[in-house]
Amino acid sequence: MPPWTLYPPYKRKAYVYCLMILTIQIIYCLIILIAVPALISMEYYARQAKVSAAPSVPWMRQAVIYRLKQEVSALGHPAPVILELGSGWGTLAFAAANACPHAQIRGFEISPVPLYFARLKKWLGRYQNVTFYSQDFFDVNMGDAHIALAYLNLPLMDKLRIKFEDDLKPDSVVISNTFAVPGWRPCHEETIQNFIYTLKIYTYRVPHLQVQRSSN
Repeated sequence: MPPWTLYPPYKRKAYVYCLMILTIQIIYCLIILIAVPALISMEYYARQAKVSAAPSVPWMRQAVIYRLKQEVSALGHPAPVILELGSGWGTLAFAAANACPHAQIRGFEISPVPLYFARLKKWLGRYQNVTFYSQDFFDVNMGDAHIALAYLNLPLMDKLRIKFEDDLKPDSVVISNTFAVPGWRPCHEETIQNFIYTLKIYTYRVPHLQVQRSSN
């Protein structure tokens, strides 16, 4: 028997109302208890990595995926390995998994909150070709990668340039959203424009790095 039935009819509405208020307050407190540590964690790891886990805008993501499909087709590999360096919430990784179902997508992220969100979404969506690693991409051996995707700031791209040159094998491709690799000249550069932004997507191919590296 519900507890409010023990009260006279004129008190039942007040009882139910108080119960609803109490439930809302409990839910609100739980949200605060979960959200505050999550925000602190994200801020801490953003400072550690010197980049936030914010996803790219949809039209840039679509342009990156379009370029990715072109490069996968040009490679002709039956199961290319695609790395996303700083996978965040997994938005681009999942889009790449849908666009290239035979590829192996590997996302690397050190911030726990977006990482576990992406892993949960992978489990719920039953994605078989995506794996998310709790690992700094500077510690990753990229030797077996066919394509590396990046949406990072210029200082990180400058540091990655050395790692790309050391790790990536011939015929590998780097696709960078918005930020160029300092000192490299892209084999393909695309300008994406809408009513607010004018941004670029840079594509680099390993065999051309030595001959296309800028004099700077």
